[in-house]
Amino acid sequence: MNKIAYFLIFVVLAGTATLLQAQRSAERPVEPRAVTPRGPLTEHERSLVSLFDSAAPSVAYITTERIERNLCYAEVAQGAGSGFVWDSAGHVVTNFHVIQNARKVLVQLDAGKEPVAAEYVGAAPEYDLAVVKLK
Repeated sequence: MNKIAYFLIFVVLAGTATLLQAQRSAERPVEPRAVTPRGPLTEHERSLVSLFDSAAPSVAYITTERIERNLCYAEVAQGAGSGFVWDSAGHVVTNFHVIQNARKVLVQLDAGKEPVAAEYVGAAPEYDLAVVKLK
């Protein structure tokens, strides 16, 4: 037998074994794992939670729209990314690749609120940084 024949036999046997194992796994009932409550958070964990709570309001979710054209048609493409509020004037820092070629930028600061339109202020593409300003 040549190498190709051995390889084909191996592939068939491996595939059969995988199918048999999947069938046996599907037949066995899955028992939920018991959850053991843990103790209180450590000081370090409480510190991280506090840091997150204080920083979370400045985190921004950014969505963009841009027109992509090819030889036959044009379509609206959407993108998404994150950023953070830089100052009280409404400047938001994000990555350049998030807003690159965008015709529309929307910034959502709170999951329960509507996104706010933003305009391009400037960028440093070589560092993948960009700034937009809430309108």
